Amino acid sequence: MVKQRTRILAGLLVGIVVLAVIYLALGKYDDPFILVSGAFLLLDLGLACGVLWQITAEGKDGYLTNLAFPYVVRGALALSAGLSLAVTVLHLTGTWDFPLPWFVVLQILVFGFGAWKLLAVGAGRSEIDAVGARVKAQTGNWKLLMADAESLARETPEKARPDVQRVRDAIRFADPMSLPETAAIEQEISQKLVQLKKLALDGEDTTMVAQQLVNAVQDRATRQKLLK
Repeated sequence: MVKQRTRILAGLLVGIVVLAVIYLALGKYDDPFILVSGAFLLLDLGLACGVLWQITAEGKDGYLTNLAFPYVVRGALALSAGLSLAVTVLHLTGTWDFPLPWFVVLQILVFGFGAWKLLAVGAGRSEIDAVGARVKAQTGNWKLLMADAESLARETPEKARPDVQRVRDAIRFADPMSLPETAAIEQEISQKLVQLKKLALDGEDTTMVAQQLVNAVQDRATRQKLLK
């Protein structure tokens, strides 16, 4: 990400230098139209680099969501830059002098449209992040149970392994989304797993407890279907 940021800054610097050389070569230091159009071009360049910078702002985790920003504003930036270049060429060639106030108003409208699209994308991304956080919180408890079951399956002696693997598979393929209404049964499953582990490591019969666990997982699945 550091290399990408360096390239962005280098591109910004080169763009500023190129624009400055072009406008210095024109020699129109007292022409307000040239100065205003040049200012908007510099603003377009700065915003383009800023949007690209946004891609690298949050590292790899935010890369895909941030990647939407350039595609959202590219139309507005291209329209603004094209408008500045077009009216500047027309002005310099004497073909047509576009009214400066109207030019400024059009640029403001273009930037306003781009800002609105950015805000819309930002709101959508915030909602996605919020949903992701809720899903993570609701699946965390069951993932811990899955980890306990996997660990138990690795530690179990050969005698009790079929029962433990049956329980592990039942937990593994169950819906990981926890609900407030299933909290009690999930607590029961956690306690039964501890009991199953003790029986398995002590070499005692695990059939009954394993069946109780499988039944509890199935009961949880039934409740989830009814509650959704």
